Amino acid sequence: MPQRIWATAAIMFALWLSPPAAHGVVKNILPLNRVLATQPLIFVAKVDKVLPDKPAMMVTAGAVLKGKVPFTRMPVNLSGDAAGKRDKDPEEILKRMAAGLEIVFFVSKRGETYEAFGFTNGTWFHMIGEGDKPEDVTWLFTNCERYLRRTFKGTTEELKKVVADGLSGKKAPPPADEKEPPGLGPEIKSDDKPKDPPLTKGGPASLPFAVVPTFVLIGPLAILAALFPTVFGGLAIMMKRWTAALSISSLVSTVYFLQMWFYGRLTGTWLATPTGLWTTLAVISALGAVWAGVRYRKAIRDADFETYQPRKWDYLVLIVMSVVCLGIIFYLIETKKNLLQAPYLDLLASCVPVWVATAALLFVRSGPEGTSAFSLESAFLWGLVFACANVVALEHGRAGGTGVQVIADTGARVPRPVGTAWVFEPIGNGTTYTTPLVAGDRMYIPAIQYQGLTQIGVLYCIDANTSKEVWRFDNKEQMKAAFSAAVLVDGKIFIGEGNHQDQNCRLFCLDANTGKEIWSFQTTSHTESTPGVVNGKVYFGAGDDGVFCVGAADGKRIWNYPAVHVDSNPIVHDGRLYVGSGVGDKFQNTLVFCLDAEKGTEIWKLPVDEAAFAPPVFAGAHVYFGIGNGNYDSSGDKPVGALLCIEAATGKRIWRCDVPDAVLGQPAVDSDYVYFTARDGNCYCASRIDGRVKWKQPIGGPAVAGPALVGDEGEFGTVRSLYVATTDGRIACLNPDDGKPFWSRDLTRLAKLPKANVSATPVVISRTEGGVERRRVLIAAGVSNETTSLARVYCFEDEVK
Repeated sequence: MPQRIWATAAIMFALWLSPPAAHGVVKNILPLNRVLATQPLIFVAKVDKVLPDKPAMMVTAGAVLKGKVPFTRMPVNLSGDAAGKRDKDPEEILKRMAAGLEIVFFVSKRGETYEAFGFTNGTWFHMIGEGDKPEDVTWLFTNCERYLRRTFKGTTEELKKVVADGLSGKKAPPPADEKEPPGLGPEIKSDDKPKDPPLTKGGPASLPFAVVPTFVLIGPLAILAALFPTVFGGLAIMMKRWTAALSISSLVSTVYFLQMWFYGRLTGTWLATPTGLWTTLAVISALGAVWAGVRYRKAIRDADFETYQPRKWDYLVLIVMSVVCLGIIFYLIETKKNLLQAPYLDLLASCVPVWVATAALLFVRSGPEGTSAFSLESAFLWGLVFACANVVALEHGRAGGTGVQVIADTGARVPRPVGTAWVFEPIGNGTTYTTPLVAGDRMYIPAIQYQGLTQIGVLYCIDANTSKEVWRFDNKEQMKAAFSAAVLVDGKIFIGEGNHQDQNCRLFCLDANTGKEIWSFQTTSHTESTPGVVNGKVYFGAGDDGVFCVGAADGKRIWNYPAVHVDSNPIVHDGRLYVGSGVGDKFQNTLVFCLDAEKGTEIWKLPVDEAAFAPPVFAGAHVYFGIGNGNYDSSGDKPVGALLCIEAATGKRIWRCDVPDAVLGQPAVDSDYVYFTARDGNCYCASRIDGRVKWKQPIGGPAVAGPALVGDEGEFGTVRSLYVATTDGRIACLNPDDGKPFWSRDLTRLAKLPKANVSATPVVISRTEGGVERRRVLIAAGVSNETTSLARVYCFEDEVK
């Protein structure tokens, strides 16, 4: 169970709240809990009939799980798009469709087009819907989505239950399985008829409140107590004794859960901050404690001692809960979890009121006539106030800090952090994997927006000094996820679209001033590769389509090098193109190779034992390639990685530097050494002569972004520095001579969210003013909790005096 959801469940338990009634570079894992939080429309439909000869089927929308369905009948053309036909997906989907079959649909609208992902018994597929009016929408099945089995792969009935439980908050969806191989569910045999269960009307159209009104509990208990006083009378009295505690616990857990669920909409408000959330919970708890005290004083005046006298069930429940809470906390300490960080801090806070109430029960003496000195629910709620107030104090202290640790503070002339100049915050759920492009006073930032299972690529142009948006391009919400970085040449922006599982992607050429499309080039695969533009030609990798060269002026194809899977960024030097290949759906040959840049003919190729997805770098007479068996999201089952030094003229391997995990970022090079990062959590410095490691420095987490080297050797007045970033949001400035950090920073502290991911190489802009070297460090990142992911670009400043 994801950490935050698990913490939520634990808090509900601790507060006595019953469950509510009601292989490529980027695999792009989509956890189901995040899909449920951002998907606007989810419903169940039933296949009325299948027409294999056309091919087509008719589907009728049924039970709504989330949102509002604008159409009822869904005529579907099962012909497939170009990629679907190539993979024979229409034939595959027909083998898995039959009249009476249920399908769970996840639908969103992109511009004037509907996009739907369907699921039935382990098979995911994709459809596009178009029409002037909702009732006139017709659908085209495009292709099967084999990679979505990592999100969920069970039966239709299981998914319906998971979705309903997840939307209601009753139970968190299972986590995504990044190890699950792509594929489809079982075929329907000719004699295997669907059971055709009746569609349940209604369903959780929106997130229900977790509050359990006390009359819902007290009313039925009162009836049962009247009918069966021997069995249920004591239970009803006990519930009455804890009415305030139960009600406030329900309300507190509701606020906590809703803040987590709707975090994207709350971003920028006080309630989105940990301080705001826990202050709200403290105020609610304090009001509840006052209410409990008033109830108890009234009971004393009315001589209602019996109701508030603790019984054996109070002892039993509180002691059991205290022991369970202690066991959980000891387990977290034993497993070296940080109890002062979310979600473990949240769990610790939820245990405090249980311990306070238990202590009051065991150690506070009874008052006159055998009554308690005070009500146990007052102790419970004041314990909750105490816990919330302490979290507020802790989070407020963190908010006042910068998350920066200055390590080199010897008085020497070294880089020291100054602060944060600005943060660019695109609206809505999303992330960014890609290094921003800075050109003059403008910055170009590729990003991804999430709408459930739908992902929209967006290129933002912002003012580099103020972070104000100048323009954005998303191809009328039709652009696919953007992993390719932008390239600016002669007033034109060149950028690709698509992640590893995407097909039918394009390379776009845009006007740099306005963001208007000039031309686009269609591929059958994806264009994760950042293009290289040289002498009026654009060179880029296109997944299973290999490498393309097109004209920069008009996008017309010049040549194509096929039969390899290329997601890496090609580099062109002296009329030669250098690039590496990796493992794709169609081609699995792992190579590094060199082509004639004019003709696309092969000059040399060198087979390597692992994928070469890292962008190469050219220096002197050599080209440096990173290889490995991992990807941006996870390491391989048996991680391996290396940096290769290849003779540019012949393709001869000069040396190989092996490391424990994949090298996915572009290396940085100076006159004597090459610097690179790896998923093993280290930054390395190796000799350019023989590849021997001079130093390696732990940087706090796996690294897929290459290092940024600032300052030339021997340059007067500058302090050479190496900026690195990790996939868990740690940023550091290292000394290239020995690898020791000058300073480090944790983005989770700045974002006030439990997770941060940096996959993009830092961008450093330097200038000198009055003898002081000032630098702006640009970091593109994704920050998240379990249900919300946000794209961010941070502009930090440091200086060398």
